[in-house]
Amino acid sequence: MPNFEREMKRYKKKTVSVAGTTVVTDEPNKRGEFHLVDCLRYLCAYNPDYHRPEVKVEAPWWQAWKERRDKEQGRTGAVYLAPASYAEVYYA
Repeated sequence: MPNFEREMKRYKKKTVSVAGTTVVTDEPNKRGEFHLVDCLRYLCAYNPDYHRPEVKVEAPWWQAWKERRDKEQGRTGAVYLAPASYAEVYYA
């Protein structure tokens, strides 16, 4: 993040002269590049919480292919335990 590093090195707060002494205010100096630092300041002021992303487990590619192929060939998910001459079918 070279741009962020460069902006952090150049980032300064506004100064005000009070009774001959220089006082640094909480207000940032709006001259120059400060966009990334300003974004970081807003993020810190928001005090965000971390939410772990949901992990989606996708089925392997071949599973959808097999289901499509079985549907095209008219397979119902039955398991034949004997030769085709016997008509007994057990559903899994």
